[in-house]
Amino acid sequence: AAARRLAAAGGASGLLGRAAALTAIARSDNLALGTVPQLATAYRAGLRAGGAATAAGSELSAALGQLQGLIDLNDAVAGRAQGMLDLVDQAAAEQVTGGAGLLAAFQQDQAAFTAARTQSQLQGVRQRLVQLAATVSARLAADRCGHAVPSGKVITISLSLQEMVFYDNGCAVRATPVTTGRALLRTPTGTFHIFDKQSPYVFISPWPPGSPFWYPTSPVNWVMEFAQGGYYIHDAPWEPTSVYGPGSQNGVDASHGCVQTPGATMAWVYQWTPMGTPVIITS
Repeated sequence: AAARRLAAAGGASGLLGRAAALTAIARSDNLALGTVPQLATAYRAGLRAGGAATAAGSELSAALGQLQGLIDLNDAVAGRAQGMLDLVDQAAAEQVTGGAGLLAAFQQDQAAFTAARTQSQLQGVRQRLVQLAATVSARLAADRCGHAVPSGKVITISLSLQEMVFYDNGCAVRATPVTTGRALLRTPTGTFHIFDKQSPYVFISPWPPGSPFWYPTSPVNWVMEFAQGGYYIHDAPWEPTSVYGPGSQNGVDASHGCVQTPGATMAWVYQWTPMGTPVIITS
């Protein structure tokens, strides 16, 4: 049985290669390595001594299965934390009841996730995130209407939260993380209105090659212009969905003043938004 498991792992070299790869991933995620390093060393020593090292290989294979499970759990919690960040940002942007406390609770969970190294610690963080998500969702539902925005359809954008919320007669309809303007080319604040919509559209850099602001010709699917000078809400096929949100305005995918929006949301908002829709941008 041990021999069959070893063959399935790609032989001795495959088993050791997997050990090296999983160890590197676990270290980068600050996870407990368990006995994998010691077992890999013992297995390698047994092979060098000319033995089959079957028992050591079987132990190493089992330990790698546990380490893989820990890495998978860490990835799952990371995905849940990202989704939770989107919810908390939406709650903060909509100024729901107790929003500051929800943000503080999430920050505590984030710190606990960063420090988590074992399966029990990660499971504890996941459970707290599940409970927090239920609380935030309930607050968003309870406070969906009655927001202090103009009547009709309104779009609000928070630059600090990197969050855009869509309202209809004071009721929140949808929200999304966004990416706004980079340093030196920040998105303007104030109250604007949508005055032009085009689909598709091609962005051509007004800055020459060699300028730190130059960018290659960039086709997009939908644009809605809200301020003179080429300020648009638009999709950005080059930006990964996971990048949007707080801090993205300082990342490599930050815009040149526009409001970049995930494609699925942009397809919806382009149809939802009539000409003249107010766009309220706050710091």
